[in-house]
Amino acid sequence: MANYGEMDFLIFEALAERTIHDAHIRIEEGVNPGYGMLFEERMRRCALACLRRGIRIITNDGSANPRAAAQWLVEFLRENGVTAKIAVVEGDDVKGYYETNKDNIFTPAIYQIIAGSDAFLPTDPSTIRDNLGSANVYLYYEPVREALDQGADIVITGRVADPSMFVAALSHSFNWNAGDWNKIAMGTVVGHLLECSGHSTGGYFSDCERKLVSGLANIGYPIAEVDDEANEVIITKLPGSGGHLSARTVLEQLHYEVHSFSSYVTPDVIAEFRHVRVEQAGENRVRVTGFVGRERPATLKVLLGYQAGYNIVLALRFRGHDALKRALLIGDVWSERLRHSANNILDSVYLYNDLPRAAALKDDPDPRYVEFRYSAIVEDRAEAEYIARSFAGFYLNGAYGGGGVETSVHRSAFQKSQLYDSIEKS
Repeated sequence: MANYGEMDFLIFEALAERTIHDAHIRIEEGVNPGYGMLFEERMRRCALACLRRGIRIITNDGSANPRAAAQWLVEFLRENGVTAKIAVVEGDDVKGYYETNKDNIFTPAIYQIIAGSDAFLPTDPSTIRDNLGSANVYLYYEPVREALDQGADIVITGRVADPSMFVAALSHSFNWNAGDWNKIAMGTVVGHLLECSGHSTGGYFSDCERKLVSGLANIGYPIAEVDDEANEVIITKLPGSGGHLSARTVLEQLHYEVHSFSSYVTPDVIAEFRHVRVEQAGENRVRVTGFVGRERPATLKVLLGYQAGYNIVLALRFRGHDALKRALLIGDVWSERLRHSANNILDSVYLYNDLPRAAALKDDPDPRYVEFRYSAIVEDRAEAEYIARSFAGFYLNGAYGGGGVETSVHRSAFQKSQLYDSIEKS
């Protein structure tokens, strides 16, 4: 796309809910400065070509430290004899605010938890308050547009909301008014259709039977051609690239991670996806119209990451005769061993081919392959590593034929979201 795409912007949407907290952990542990693990590779591959061809780059791959990402990029460009105007968008890191006001924020009256699953998740306010590792607010499009308005060739941000980068590019290009909610909704739909790499071009689409996708090994990522006057968007991809782009693939991505088609809430607008129309406009060309938006919400969302022990993931695999019986034996022996040892396991699960014991027996009582997997959360790292070493002994001291033993220990970090007063910290 950087070499051959006829584009104005190449946008790298690179953050998920977990990844920015992981970046904060990398800073703490000295692994890297806190920007995305693939930021350097992406820029090495694309930045020079984009600058040569006049394509501007926007990315939230700055993650927990966009300033450090920009500093690395400056050096990379200098080594290649290239200069560029690079903008950094900061302000999403609000951990200091939470630390200063934690006694007022983390109270049962103000901070309410809605349990969303049966998975272990310590959610009492005091646990989050005392173990807070990161707090990043989902920023809106305006600071990214401001950078573009000032002539930035490359804009590097932290936790800017996924579609907001696309809204910023279009708002800058067409000089949209801040309160034109239908236009901002159009930018939000564009962002939503492009943000998930190859989803709109057949990635995450094929079921191998009714929905076939060819060329997945060379899948092309989606490109949006936006006609501001006609209020329509064409989703397409590079000629000769693989994948499948049709009204069906675009419709699936339109539904992806959307809880309500009446109210897709972002920091920029409340978009009404129920009005969006998708139709085939040619081979690998899909027309999208019908953009309606309402005034943006008065509050913003903050992602809170907090330390909650260490994850243990242990696995042993069995193949052939009585594979499930052998795996069940290992599960029973492991359970007994843990009962007789002093440990502080906060939560755990036993799975056989990703199913609990009863479900595995019901699903297939005599499979030829079974993976026994044990996952747990333990408070102390040393204890977690001791438990993992103990499990490794099953390679030689368990039921016969066990292989592919796996043991891993890593920090368990949870994320919760909270609404944040956008006026107070605007």
